[in-house]
Amino acid sequence: MTSGMTKPTKWLHSDDQLAPESGVSYELRYIGSMPVRVSIKAVDLETRTRIAHASIHQVCEDVGRKFPRSNRSKKTLEVYLGAESDKSWAMTNVYLTITSQALTVETIDLNWRIFRHNLSMVSFASGGDAETLDFVCYVAKNDQGQRMCYVFEGLGGLAQDVIMTLGQAFRLGYQVNPLPCYIALENANIR
Repeated sequence: MTSGMTKPTKWLHSDDQLAPESGVSYELRYIGSMPVRVSIKAVDLETRTRIAHASIHQVCEDVGRKFPRSNRSKKTLEVYLGAESDKSWAMTNVYLTITSQALTVETIDLNWRIFRHNLSMVSFASGGDAETLDFVCYVAKNDQGQRMCYVFEGLGGLAQDVIMTLGQAFRLGYQVNPLPCYIALENANIR
């Protein structure tokens, strides 16, 4: 879905809650990140979604979480993904704070900022597939300019709330600075 997405009948938050000086915070578990070798904008929506889902599966596998890998060919996605995930801060409980300008991830216990991504550096976000519904990820460039897919776990429908809030944040952020960004809302429960 592009930045010109239509507003669902009801967002989860008021637009004011996503203002740069405010933000909506979600308590999630940061699982890890996966290098993405291609520009997300250079591939179609189906491929973007496959990259996101493969990243979720690979990062989870790399930290010892196993899911069935039916219908997945690791070989076909090797051209898009790095060889191994980045496990720095893996399995850390975090706050993901979403505003119309940035995504900020901080540890819950020590309140340390792990990373912050301006929305202009985020190119795609997706919920998990049928096997990983409690997961959400987004692709953004890190401080070194490397494209990474950041994977989070949010139980009990929280992952779907996060993806909806990301969609709203992109809509608001790109009303001011129109740039294309893509959100896969196919698994989100739009209310």
